[in-house]
Amino acid sequence: MSVLERIGVVRPEYRHISKRVTAATSIALADAVLKWYEIAPEDAPVPTDVRTLAQHELRQASRTHALGLGGD
Repeated sequence: MSVLERIGVVRPEYRHISKRVTAATSIALADAVLKWYEIAPEDAPVPTDVRTLAQHELRQASRTHALGLGGD
């Protein structure tokens, strides 16, 4: 079940804002190569520590096969 299927709705308090999308170096995992994009408000880029943590967690999830990549 996907995250969208579990959550299902956009909360009424959500407000869309313009964001900047910046392509970065791809992430090589054991089962796949993923494109990496940083998406953030134009006036608040993704902090380095957040990027590092996100990439670390993605690699960890790949190692434990929690992502369902490869062979699917």
